[in-house]
Amino acid sequence: MPLCVSCSGRRKGSTKNVAVLLGISQRTVQRWVTTRPGMRRRPSAVHAGLIDEAVRARWQPLVRARLRARTESDGFVFHTRARFGFAAPAGSSDDPRVRLITQYLSEKWPASCSPPGMPAGASSSRW
Repeated sequence: MPLCVSCSGRRKGSTKNVAVLLGISQRTVQRWVTTRPGMRRRPSAVHAGLIDEAVRARWQPLVRARLRARTESDGFVFHTRARFGFAAPAGSSDDPRVRLITQYLSEKWPASCSPPGMPAGASSSRW
């Protein structure tokens, strides 16, 4: 489902900026966002895809930054699956089984869980 073209056009300034971003004419964008009854047009599937990609490219970094800030202030709950057990014949009590793990990680966790030898404050992408 395509994201809102009128939101991307109105919030970021002008239809001209959106047209340049998408590589189409300004008039085409104006047709998509007009408020006149009966005059509004929908973007084609190709243009809807371009709009979707452009809006996601602008918003995804903001979403990640908000999530990181909230995680650093409140902590988060981590859910995962893991296989525990030993290599044993099927049906034995030592047969590995998938377990669900749910763990709350406090806001202090990212700073306290550094790999060995990693200097304080260093970027984790380098390690």
